[in-house]
Amino acid sequence: MMLRLFGAFGSFSHVNRLPEHEPRKPLHTSQQIMDFVKQADYDAIEGLKIADLPLLFRRVLQLDGSGQTQAMSPLEHAFRTFDTRMWKLIRDKTYDQLDLQDEFCRQAFEGITEQGMEAIRIRHEHSENEAIEFEHLSHREYQILQEWPTILERNLPFLNPHFETLLTAYDHYQKQDRRFEMGEISKKVSEEEWRIFARTQKRVLPHYMHLMKEFSRKENDWLDEDNDYWADSASFNVLRLPPPRSGSVYVCDPRKWAIWTSLASIIQDPSWGWGTEFPLLRGGGGRISAGDPYFAGAIRMDETKFRTLYEGHKAKWITLLLELWPRLQQLNSQKQPAPQRIAEAKQEEKSSSAPRIG
Repeated sequence: MMLRLFGAFGSFSHVNRLPEHEPRKPLHTSQQIMDFVKQADYDAIEGLKIADLPLLFRRVLQLDGSGQTQAMSPLEHAFRTFDTRMWKLIRDKTYDQLDLQDEFCRQAFEGITEQGMEAIRIRHEHSENEAIEFEHLSHREYQILQEWPTILERNLPFLNPHFETLLTAYDHYQKQDRRFEMGEISKKVSEEEWRIFARTQKRVLPHYMHLMKEFSRKENDWLDEDNDYWADSASFNVLRLPPPRSGSVYVCDPRKWAIWTSLASIIQDPSWGWGTEFPLLRGGGGRISAGDPYFAGAIRMDETKFRTLYEGHKAKWITLLLELWPRLQQLNSQKQPAPQRIAEAKQEEKSSSAPRIG
């Protein structure tokens, strides 16, 4: 059962006094702001006026990858697609509005299961202890502490389709391609595997537009401060590079053709340019020609890029959850006293009313 931290979002009681030049009413609809977040349009979010900011936390109905309708706020979409730049921007935009910051905290945890919340609690309780006294832990706490990142990841509210679906597709296609090279499967089967891989890309990537933009960066943008490609850098930091403004990818058939095109033109055309089921390929930025053996290496590089981005952004979200845990406890205690506090209050009241001896 999913842990519900708060009810349907309504309005905020505390909003800073608006400057004279600020509009009194929102300039955008909730859906427009959701679209900005989905498209990873950081400039649009950065430009929001104060009256628009509460809409970042207001839920709107959305269709997920399976065609199911669900209510989700723009901020929740940023969390569930692990768009670190977006949720950090939203946090910075609302830093001086207490109610919005409280709502930011609540929505950061929204949808995490009870098992996930338990993993966060136990990890947070021991995060400041350099030497954990394991003899004081129960067997369950010990197990959770040893495996807490894995337990938490299994209980996070990811978007449908899950990005892991694409990573699995990369792995599967590469295995099938090796089988083709070894003569274990026919060319016809290999080409069908390529189309299956393409369909998975098209099903998953439009829901993770910020990763698409990162993936298609210009080659020079991939260098970190140590002049290493970020895909191979152990010190990769999702916030080290500036937000991606533009990029290009190949739409290709590895044995026939590869067409270099801008990401903007692909985003504008849901058919990805030609209405065919050929996937996107980036590689190391070098030009690719039909039949080039570099395709196999490019696919491996692409998987590395996506996996690095995925793990890096996910780690940032988990770090945020540990940071916000004390604030969540304060908010929950203000909303409704914990059972332990009620019991303690009753015990104190009973003691104070008891007759004194002596």
